[in-house]
Amino acid sequence: MRSCERCDRQGQECSYEVWDQCVSCKSDGVACWPPIDLRTLIAVTTELRNLQRDADSLRATLTTRHAELQSTYRELVQRKNGLSAASSQADKINFSQLQEMARTMKMDFDQEKGRFERLHKAGQEKREQKEGLAHELADLIMDRFAQDCDRCTDLQQACTFPEKSHFCAACTNAVVRCSGDADWQDNDLLWHAADPVSQQVDDFLLENLADASEFKRLKTEEQRLWALEQPYFGRSGLTTEEQQEHSHLHARRLEVRESLEQVRSNKFWDVPDYQQLWSLREVLSICETISMRWWSDYDTELNELTGYPRQRNLPDADQMTEEQFRNAVAWVQAHPYYKYDGSLSSRPTSKEGSVASDDDASLAPGRWSRLRTVCLLQS
Repeated sequence: MRSCERCDRQGQECSYEVWDQCVSCKSDGVACWPPIDLRTLIAVTTELRNLQRDADSLRATLTTRHAELQSTYRELVQRKNGLSAASSQADKINFSQLQEMARTMKMDFDQEKGRFERLHKAGQEKREQKEGLAHELADLIMDRFAQDCDRCTDLQQACTFPEKSHFCAACTNAVVRCSGDADWQDNDLLWHAADPVSQQVDDFLLENLADASEFKRLKTEEQRLWALEQPYFGRSGLTTEEQQEHSHLHARRLEVRESLEQVRSNKFWDVPDYQQLWSLREVLSICETISMRWWSDYDTELNELTGYPRQRNLPDADQMTEEQFRNAVAWVQAHPYYKYDGSLSSRPTSKEGSVASDDDASLAPGRWSRLRTVCLLQS
């Protein structure tokens, strides 16, 4: 993780035990990194919740009016079927009045439906704006962990990373294992950064809900289901019954988690302290996802570059010597159709027997496809 401004000015070592304050600043009781400004995110989230509240209220109104309209239509059909040449003038007038009432009800319903659709669209746009703001704030935090690779730092040379790659151009050209574009040692500070904030959110709810019994029950149930899932993690060769039971437990735990999130997101949004906690939790949760996928992407790219060495009974890519690494990279370049499952398909040839072009090879069943994890950020 990069040194904070204060440590940089004083020319002293900067180390971290938590994501937001270095050891030196914490011991001296001074501010470290600039605080994350959540005010705009809170304001936009409040606007989104107001839109959602109005849309939910209007949806309930539309449901009621739709039922009333359908009832009126049924009555209208019955009366129409009952009319005949012998019907009285009063019956005909009543039918005309009912027909006009149904027409008016339909116009009102259509107007309210149009209003609901506009609210729904505005809510979608506001949600996108909120998610964009949350990701921008998460990027500010993640930038603290971005750095030049170790080799370029030692050589005091420019370090540039191609798009969607964690291996810098200099290391790639020199066929050297790149340490990557992030501080992996401190990156795990973000893996659980949201946990204490989540606990503060739950503590606030437990202390301030008028009746916290249901929230407590859901939390207990989530913990129980999580404990029941543990024996299934990391195991291979599960029986069909075990797979079904695990799938059932997992689906049930996600349902309980969703119920908990509904409580967390719908309560106390007019309380500033809770707004602050909730918004910080959202940003740090995004950071947690990015940091885990960041490492996953780096590991995937390293294995792709060296042809998944464990599948070929070679040392892990991060344990190779420099010579082993160069040899593994050269082997991949010589066998571009090596597949992740360890099989090796022949390079396809054209009908004339010549080596197929890259365009032809892209359709070959043995083509080595990219396995990079795409970082889809969802709040």
